[in-house]
Amino acid sequence: MALSPYSLAVFVHVLAAIYLIGSSLFSVFVRSAARGARTTGELRSWLAFGARSARFNPVAAMVLLASGLFLGSFGFFGVAWFWVALGMFVANTAIARAVFPRIGRRIAQAAGSAAPDQPVPEAADRARLSRGWDLATALLLSHDLAVLFLMLHKPTLVPALAVVGLLDLLAVCAVLAGSARSKPSAAAALAAD
Repeated sequence: MALSPYSLAVFVHVLAAIYLIGSSLFSVFVRSAARGARTTGELRSWLAFGARSARFNPVAAMVLLASGLFLGSFGFFGVAWFWVALGMFVANTAIARAVFPRIGRRIAQAAGSAAPDQPVPEAADRARLSRGWDLATALLLSHDLAVLFLMLHKPTLVPALAVVGLLDLLAVCAVLAGSARSKPSAAAALAAD
């Protein structure tokens, strides 16, 4: 049984998508753990773990893009959902490249040379509670889910944009609802013990 180029491209495309969607799902847990870290050492460990776990994301993204464009040449260039999905890919790439490295650097700089067993410094605490980090994490996941829906259902333009808009709205609402709950600083949490 010979594997056609189209079937191989679908297989590779799905594998890359699974990897990236898994990374988006996993980033929610890493984000939560970093947010709840009680010491500077714990925070640094979670940030390093998150960076290591996402190190192959650029490769998976390029494989996803290349295989998606190849698959698009089989007649998908003329359908709206394909271009909406490509727009979500571009948006996620921009978010991943612009937001996460900047926030990671800001947290690391704010943590400075604090000893690993010390509470998270106030500036690092503020940085790790950043609404921007929350929003970027939520939007990556909502875009991934939107693209998954688009690939499975292949809607026309208006329903495709509606799905993206609805999932983005839900992501923003979730971030706003989550930030409405206050979280004590790491120093206050350690002092309470």
